[in-house]
Amino acid sequence: MLAIVIPYYKIDYFEETLIALANQIDKRFKVYIGDDGSPNPPAELILKYHDCLNIHYKRFVENIGLKELDLALDALH
Repeated sequence: MLAIVIPYYKIDYFEETLIALANQIDKRFKVYIGDDGSPNPPAELILKYHDCLNIHYKRFVENIGLKELDLALDALH
């Protein structure tokens, strides 16, 4: 199974990304979204696409960016 990891911070183009994933014929993938302390949480959009995508969402309180990327990826599991 394929894992698609999306680092999220800005809402711009985020729905287009979810639409592109939802339109895939082969859905043998999981979508991991790490919200890096965004001022615009994507919860509403995630709920909109939750029924057609296997989404795992984790919101981090502060923007950890690249300084702790390995910890962020571990937290998504």
